[in-house]
Amino acid sequence: MRFYFYNSNLKSKTKQKMKKTAILSAIVAVLILSLTTCKKHEHEEITPVTDDNVVPENMTIDVPDAISSPTLQARYGESQGDGIKGSEVYKHLRVFINVGEGAADFVKKIMSAIRKHNINKAMSFTFTSNDDQRVKAVRVIQNAVLNSKTWEFKLTMKDADSSMALEIFWDRNPVKGIATVCPKNLNRNETMDTAVHYQVDYTESDSVYEKRMIVSVSGIPKKDNFSMNTLKMFVGKKGDVLDIYGNSNHPDIILIDTTYTGGRNWAFVAHANNAINMGVAKVALPPSSTNTNSSLFSAYSIYKVLESEIKTRYPGADSATIATYLKEAKEPGYFKSPNGYIASGDTIPDASFTQTFVDLSKLKPYIPSEIANLVVKFQK
Repeated sequence: MRFYFYNSNLKSKTKQKMKKTAILSAIVAVLILSLTTCKKHEHEEITPVTDDNVVPENMTIDVPDAISSPTLQARYGESQGDGIKGSEVYKHLRVFINVGEGAADFVKKIMSAIRKHNINKAMSFTFTSNDDQRVKAVRVIQNAVLNSKTWEFKLTMKDADSSMALEIFWDRNPVKGIATVCPKNLNRNETMDTAVHYQVDYTESDSVYEKRMIVSVSGIPKKDNFSMNTLKMFVGKKGDVLDIYGNSNHPDIILIDTTYTGGRNWAFVAHANNAINMGVAKVALPPSSTNTNSSLFSAYSIYKVLESEIKTRYPGADSATIATYLKEAKEPGYFKSPNGYIASGDTIPDASFTQTFVDLSKLKPYIPSEIANLVVKFQK
């Protein structure tokens, strides 16, 4: 017996997400060209800091391809016949992590472009974008206040109509900062909606992690019933190992039960290892209205949710058939380069997946209802 997903065209979904990443890269390329050809006009005279360049080189953490690339193909452990494929179940997770990492990389490349001006004090300047031919105004100030904290620097970039395009608060030692961007205001010729905003909250002074970043995205327009509209992802680095957790919200998602309404979060926790390029992850599918992050994996594991929806849509299906169909939807999922997904369930695929590495019990996703209502905005 075959159970049909309402949204089963996984390849097209992946292509849509990859297209978004390509659009981001194009915007960044244009911005770099524009910034490197503009003329600075300084208006604020504050004593220069001692460093030649005060803009941080990096405010992101790289995530291994094994768990963040949606294009890698599974190597083994795939079901034969009509059973759901583990690579299909976990491909969505890799897509969502890829979108979060892509947003962080977007901010990283913008900051790299800004660094080309060797900003060493408070100043302001304008440039004309080579892409949308609109004037962008950049301003850097010192001792800016955000959330009752005084930051060493703040940079803003505005479009010709004064709409905010970029806002960065940061300290240099240790490096920490919050960067918010509206891609549409960087390039008005892009089709991306002005509601789309990204934010990266980064620090190298966390008490637990060497480096930590939180990526938030909101305002993503609907493309189909599977589309997400918000995303929030935490990445903490300890040596080569990363703690990763987060949620994406899908307000109109339909999996198998076509009568289901109310949306779901794709909530996940994961470990990744940059040196070995591997990862392990668990996924839950709680309703978007869920107002707690406790017991998400026991109540809404991907296996339990799919099992429940199959029973609702196919009330005559026997338990053995359902179990066979969902055998690769069990947690956790294992990932390793160069193949991405390699296996799922309690059987550990190889010795590199140590007990400590596969233990995800200390990680929790965000509260689903908070992610469903997430709005990323400028502080101004």
